Amino acid sequence: MHAILAARTDFSLGESILNAEMLVDIAVQQGARAIAITDTMSVTGLIDFTNRAKKADVKPIIGVRLRLSEDPSWRPAKGQKKKHMPPEHFLTAYVLTEVGMKTIYRLLSKANAGDTEDAQGNKVPGRFYYTAKLAYSDLWEELAAIGAGHLAFHLGDTHSIMMRADADDIVTTLIDHAHPHYVFAPLIPVDTPYFGTVNKRSIALMDKHKIAPLVVRPALYEEEAADAHEVMTAISNGNKVTDGWHKSTHNRDFHVLKSADLGAEVVKAAKHAALRGIQNAGQIFKSGLASTDTLVAMVEYEWSKAPVSLPVMAEDEF
Repeated sequence: MHAILAARTDFSLGESILNAEMLVDIAVQQGARAIAITDTMSVTGLIDFTNRAKKADVKPIIGVRLRLSEDPSWRPAKGQKKKHMPPEHFLTAYVLTEVGMKTIYRLLSKANAGDTEDAQGNKVPGRFYYTAKLAYSDLWEELAAIGAGHLAFHLGDTHSIMMRADADDIVTTLIDHAHPHYVFAPLIPVDTPYFGTVNKRSIALMDKHKIAPLVVRPALYEEEAADAHEVMTAISNGNKVTDGWHKSTHNRDFHVLKSADLGAEVVKAAKHAALRGIQNAGQIFKSGLASTDTLVAMVEYEWSKAPVSLPVMAEDEF
């Protein structure tokens, strides 16, 4: 099955120039049978996206890139600046059930909470500081409360938890809470040294923890729209593309791929992995493509408008 599993929309501010209408139109043109939106710390687009996907007979999947921090309540001490903030890494969650959706609501509500005061008037730092973020413990507590089968995960693409020195411990804890059947090792078919490293780390974690691989590719803009995306990046950073300090995204391959083109990129990524010493790289990437069907089949949740609910004022209201 051709599915788009890592699309971000314009609700991922400063990251994507896709919107729900564009994304669904592209999916229909390419014959994709399922689309997952995985916006960063947001599910705001789920209603418009779901309605459009259902109308186009494409299965909508709601996901979210969770921003995780060692200390989300960190505030700069004297002499410290934003650059001293604890590092943040990402993990992608997919909603499988209504319980999973409500769990994401709770997590995002906590991540967006600002500073408050306790009963004694003391300041209690919130999770939101520059960006919405969560503690790893926030996620573990929610997963422990709901049990397995309500959320599925892959270990991220850019700035993934796999890039942490203690990634093995984090993946162990995630699997303990979510069950290995619902955790995937991502394979990113983007032909760059960075994603070559990501894939190598992902395969190592896959082998150690006996989790399935999953081919996912970030989709941030339409084909041949990399220039427009670059301009948006400059605008969101408050500078011009021509400025010497402009932080270019460098990678210009984050457009939505057709099924045939995706297959070609997977072959290239498998060859790249083989050159990095990965045994049976071709078979691993083939399994990663097959896991697309597995993940899509897991998803039961589909947003729908709740019926009108009004109180009964009396037995004979008239």
